[in-house]
Amino acid sequence: MTLLYALGMTLTLLQVTGLMPYAGMACAVLAVMTVLLSAASLDSRAAWVLGSISAAAGVIWLIMGGYASVLDVMQALVLHMSGLHAALPLVAQETALLGCVLCGAASFFVTQRSAGPYPALVLVLLTVVLLWLADMPQTLWFLLPSVVASVTLLMQGSHEISALRVLPVAVTAVLLSFAGVAVGGAAVPPLKDAADSLRQRIYDMFLFTGSRDVFSLADVGYYPQGEGQLGGPAEPTEQQVMVVITPRKAYLRGTIKNVYTGRSWEDGTAGKRYLWEGLGFRSLRSTIFDMTLPQAADAAYGQLLEPRTLEIRMLGSSASSMFMPQRVRELTPQGDIVPYFNAGSEIFATRDLAIGDMWSVKAPLMVAGDAGMASLLARCETAADANWAAVNQDYRALPEHLEQEVFDVAYAAVAGAETPYEMAMALQQHLRTQYTYTLDAPVQPVDMDFVSTFLLLHKQGYCTHFASAMTVLCRMVGLPARYVEGFVATPDTTGEHAGMAVVTGKQGHAWTEVYFKGFGWLTFDATPTGAEVVYITPDQLEQSSAEEEAEPSPTPEPPQPSDTPAPDQTDAPTPTPSATPQPEDATPTPAPSDAPDAPAQQGPHDPTALIWWLLPALLIPAGLIGRILWMTPAWQSRRQKTEFGRWITWTQAAHDALRQLGLTRLPNETPMAFLARVDAEKCVPEVLSQLSGTESLMFYGHAIPVPEETRQSRHAFEIIRQQLNRRQRLRMALQRAFLSGKKWDITKA
Repeated sequence: MTLLYALGMTLTLLQVTGLMPYAGMACAVLAVMTVLLSAASLDSRAAWVLGSISAAAGVIWLIMGGYASVLDVMQALVLHMSGLHAALPLVAQETALLGCVLCGAASFFVTQRSAGPYPALVLVLLTVVLLWLADMPQTLWFLLPSVVASVTLLMQGSHEISALRVLPVAVTAVLLSFAGVAVGGAAVPPLKDAADSLRQRIYDMFLFTGSRDVFSLADVGYYPQGEGQLGGPAEPTEQQVMVVITPRKAYLRGTIKNVYTGRSWEDGTAGKRYLWEGLGFRSLRSTIFDMTLPQAADAAYGQLLEPRTLEIRMLGSSASSMFMPQRVRELTPQGDIVPYFNAGSEIFATRDLAIGDMWSVKAPLMVAGDAGMASLLARCETAADANWAAVNQDYRALPEHLEQEVFDVAYAAVAGAETPYEMAMALQQHLRTQYTYTLDAPVQPVDMDFVSTFLLLHKQGYCTHFASAMTVLCRMVGLPARYVEGFVATPDTTGEHAGMAVVTGKQGHAWTEVYFKGFGWLTFDATPTGAEVVYITPDQLEQSSAEEEAEPSPTPEPPQPSDTPAPDQTDAPTPTPSATPQPEDATPTPAPSDAPDAPAQQGPHDPTALIWWLLPALLIPAGLIGRILWMTPAWQSRRQKTEFGRWITWTQAAHDALRQLGLTRLPNETPMAFLARVDAEKCVPEVLSQLSGTESLMFYGHAIPVPEETRQSRHAFEIIRQQLNRRQRLRMALQRAFLSGKKWDITKA
């Protein structure tokens, strides 16, 4: 029964992962494992010997590099499940062998008489459900041996007869059942549709790891020089995107980016995704979307902070990004939309948006320049803000190639400003008044910095020019800032369509969000007022729809306006604040259920006695791997609460890597002298000069490092680590995990 059950589980795994060429090897390994495990279960001394040998072999294998193979296999499987199939063939044999061993061991325990028939049956049913969720019914044929074994165990347990007598009946019944489904089965459309819908819902709620389309202004006619290069003459389309019911002008965010390359913007914070309704992510969601900020406000600012209701309905297809303000308090999607969010504060669906998709959202609509904003920010400056350090780390970085003249522009614009808010307002006003708006922007030279070219040479452009310049200039004067692309929805103010805005490609827009301590993110729009967009009214929408009645797929009529208050009129842009990421759990997965323990048997022939010797073989390697991962510089850095702690972690790691190359400090040699000697010997790339100066400041000048110096230390470690071979990397990981930290203290020679 063990061998039969293990064959079904292993063959199914190999089929799902595309590793069936290794089926012969898997069968041989399973046969040997079954013989050894069965023999050991007959005698307690044999179980003790086999358990000890297995534990020792497992530890030795891990130390000799097995842990790296396990990590490679896990990473390849994650990529494979995400739709990237190129990685798994590189570790195909290791994956097949590891899966075979795990399936064989699990099969042995679930098929023991003391375990009863139900663990084996439950495991088979779970596998069937997973195959159903993956829409792979054809793979069920490879699971047939496990089904036969499960049915045999069930029948044997019910009638207390020999498994050999039950097996032929079980084989016949299972084969007839499978054949009947394959030959005479017919799908009932309503049931099939319901099953497909349920499967998709489960996938969206718990298993969404696939790639997605991300919104970009390139979708509506910007980026004429390609998505990797800002600039050039833009031709925004008049294609209808959505209709929005809003009480005032609203900035609806699509994508948020924090890394400026000199040519375009990239998102360096959105690696993980989280279910919007996930109970385990409420704290993270609250942080990212400023749900608890500002804490220093009182009733006097109630109107400014009051959540407003917006209703959005798509008039055209779009990427998966859901357009909405940043400070989301409530989100109510319609239909089958399942919203997720990421650490960069984007909200998106598990599929591309389609015509008719709808959602409503409650959020306070605040903008830079609103009445009372200056006094509110002044009250927040002294408030505690646990997110402040992380924001400064992620949203103040600038490329090293920027000219001094650009810094001079920033400093001149904020001259006389006393508070961060006054500085940001001064930069916004400078760009609005000193630069010209035009869609016919000059072509951007690919070998020149985009912001520098706009500020110092061309001095004219459209929203992406102004937003990029505003974000860069804010960072130059010490303000955390990020770049945002989306749409501006300005509602009609009169008539039956008051409070409604029809958004087209011409309302595609870019702006800047600036973070203020104790308050969170606030939108600044540096594009000259009134020049950035051309609006279409609902009446014009009805007129254009009447002219296009002959088309086979007419545009849906916009929803009737709800009972919302008349829009507030303000000349200032509407904000979309946002928050900064902090690493947490990855995509949510269903929690495993606790299976009841099998009743223990007494006596020397108890097959479950082997469990007590094999458990250490699994737990000890798991503990060793956990310790090694726990002591990696990346994990150590995440646990640090201060910038000095993060800096010292990466600096220590850089010195650890140098030791693996035989480069150690001499007696009475200062850190600066040591690193200067390493640079002079050309043993590693020249990345240590800045690190040596920073070390001297930290140890002898008692200076406090800044995030940029921490990134320099991390960069130095990564460059040095590339010089190490596999054995040196393994030795460094083991030394960091199991040797005393004092022995490797970088302050000691």
